Amino acid sequence: IIIVGIVCPEAVKLDDLDPAAVSKNFEAAKAKAASAEAGSVDAAEAMIEVETNRAMGGALGLALA
Repeated sequence: IIIVGIVCPEAVKLDDLDPAAVSKNFEAAKAKAASAEAGSVDAAEAMIEVETNRAMGGALGLALA
C-alpha cells in the first residue's frame, strides 16, 4: 500500500464550501467505503472521497467521524 499526502491549501476558498454538502458527501463516502470489497478500486476511491471530505470538514470546523 502506498500512501500519498496531497496538500493544496488554496484549491478552493472556504466560503465556497457548503458545510451541509461536505457532511452529506462524507457520510455517503463512508457508506460506499463500507460496502466496497476490501482492496478493490472502489474501496480506494471511496477512501479518497472520505479523506477529502474529512479534510474539507476539518477546514470548516466540522467534527466528522
